[in-house]
Amino acid sequence: LEHNDTIFVPPIGKVVYVGGEVQRPAIYELRGEKSVGEVLAMAGGLLPTASLRDSHIERIQADGFRTLVDFATAASEDAVRRTGIANGDFLRVLPLEDQLQNVVLLDGLVERPGGYQFRAGMRVSDLLPDVEALLPGADVDVALVKREQKHTLRTEIVYVNLLEAMAEPGSAVDLLLQPRDEITVFNLSQSREAAVADVVRELNVQATDARPARVVQLNGAVRFSGVMPLQSEARLLDVLAFGGGPVSGADTHYGLIVRTLHPSSRVEVASFSLAYARMDPTGEVNPIIEPGDRLYVFHEDKGRQSLIASELQQLRGQAGFGAEEKLVTVLGEVRHGGVYPLEPGMRASDLLCAAGGLSRKANGVTAQLSRVTYELDSDNVMDHLSLDSARLLRICALKRSTPEDAVAQAEYLAAYEDAAVNPVLQATDTLGFSEKPGWVDQATVTLSGEVRLPGVYAVDRGETLCELLQRAGGLTADAYAFGGVFTRESVRAMQQETIDQLHESLDDLMVDLSLSHSFNNDGKSSPEWAGKQDYLRAIRDLERAEANGRLVVDLERHATCRGDALVLQDGDALAVPREPDYVQVAGQVYVPTSHLYSDDRKVADYVELSGGHTVLGRIKHTYVIQANGEVRNIKGGSSRIARKRVMPGARIYVPLNVDRMNTTERAQTWVQTLINSVILAGVIL
Repeated sequence: LEHNDTIFVPPIGKVVYVGGEVQRPAIYELRGEKSVGEVLAMAGGLLPTASLRDSHIERIQADGFRTLVDFATAASEDAVRRTGIANGDFLRVLPLEDQLQNVVLLDGLVERPGGYQFRAGMRVSDLLPDVEALLPGADVDVALVKREQKHTLRTEIVYVNLLEAMAEPGSAVDLLLQPRDEITVFNLSQSREAAVADVVRELNVQATDARPARVVQLNGAVRFSGVMPLQSEARLLDVLAFGGGPVSGADTHYGLIVRTLHPSSRVEVASFSLAYARMDPTGEVNPIIEPGDRLYVFHEDKGRQSLIASELQQLRGQAGFGAEEKLVTVLGEVRHGGVYPLEPGMRASDLLCAAGGLSRKANGVTAQLSRVTYELDSDNVMDHLSLDSARLLRICALKRSTPEDAVAQAEYLAAYEDAAVNPVLQATDTLGFSEKPGWVDQATVTLSGEVRLPGVYAVDRGETLCELLQRAGGLTADAYAFGGVFTRESVRAMQQETIDQLHESLDDLMVDLSLSHSFNNDGKSSPEWAGKQDYLRAIRDLERAEANGRLVVDLERHATCRGDALVLQDGDALAVPREPDYVQVAGQVYVPTSHLYSDDRKVADYVELSGGHTVLGRIKHTYVIQANGEVRNIKGGSSRIARKRVMPGARIYVPLNVDRMNTTERAQTWVQTLINSVILAGVIL
């Protein structure tokens, strides 16, 4: 070039825009290129992730509007490349779908989790040929296959028994896989509900009011309870197997299926028998489980009412005017009494079986069915029908027998359908079973300490303490009969109730003291009174004493069978110590401690040995808790206190001086003190 030359760049001509999955996305000027293939060549060609058949051209029409030109009708990719191009076109090359095709995924407790190439005819055993492909702790009884339905894109669930699939490769139990299947092998030590939480969440998202989520809830005596995904057409045993199966002690004769009648919220209940289902896995006794069902497997030795409380409440709520609650009640001497759902055609023996049968205390002769008839224009009428509890129990036992026993089944059907023996139940019926006349539980009493033959003894009804001591050889020569400690459970419960009531009334007493207008009203708002409040709060926060049920008895008299006899009860205990050589002094003394017992010392002597009473001590109201549990309140002057003797093991207590309180406060305080004194006789401090 030379000075003052002019370089002229003409305007761009026809252009085409190229974007997406190409080597060089850009705006290109057309210099004779007329087809998509030529334009792609200018852009460096397609990326491996490009899907030319799914791409399109955005084109400006003659009327000024934009339109799309796709390649859906193109016979081949070559035909797409021959497609004509025009000025202003935007060729958008779209990527492939971001998903794997012709693969299956393996997850969970396996040696090699991840993706595997799918091949036609592929089965579970091809991925998991034997147990060596699993890690220790894997659940070999059940695995989950999550499958995507091609036409609906909804999630489908399939249960697989791994052991059966490994043992019989290529059989019906060895599931034929489909592309994109996801197989999960569970860990036996992990919560099953947590392991399938994502799958359950996905199923819930796909649910509608008329099409509930394909999930089922397991409750009660199963290894893994909670909400689980449900396989289509799965039966009762299939679902329980997915939940790890029933635990040891599960009731195999009575369980419940609670089903919500969608799209309403009403529920219906049906019972099932695991024993019958196992004998006929393809029959009606092994019912098909519907989406949203709730299964209840009961334990033979545990209560059932708390487990189904919400379902019973739902059944009560469904009852409206003119319709009774579909519930029946069994009371008395049955293993699991309470309220049960009423099923269509349910009979008295069915209710007895649901309650686990009779207890050992039940009267095996009579039972009573009570039925209320509701009248719209008059009072309700209750009728009572006597039944033979032994025959009902026999029907229940026959029902639990092997169905293959033709004789037992014939007897069962004949007795079961006898309306006089086994009537059909109606809503709100109550079936009651009484206790055997004169029944007494086996009672035991414990003797310990200075007894010639200590131990636990079985006692007869009406047996006395004197008779038991004679059986045990009496007391030893070292026994301190005066200090014997006799405890009884019924007394312990009564004492504990009293202690709890005292603690509950403590707050009210504190409020009364703080609001009283009879003493130092100005001072109660001073810093000094605030410090006293801290002490009151500390007292309130003290740990509550626990009663031990001590009953004060004259052991010397009972050991020699003199006077009124003490009839023993179950759980009674007698501890006979050796004679102690000390006396305790507590309360408002300078040094609360124990002193060596001497028969010539009086109450005042022991108080003086502890430094005497403090300024806050009320010496005139000193009381003594003797070793036998008796409480002696010593009122009077110091001369009277000086004359009072105590026995070895006694406890002398000098109470707090409350003279500054008004009459009401003093009365409240002494009432509390006296009651506590009585309770202290049976409380371990």
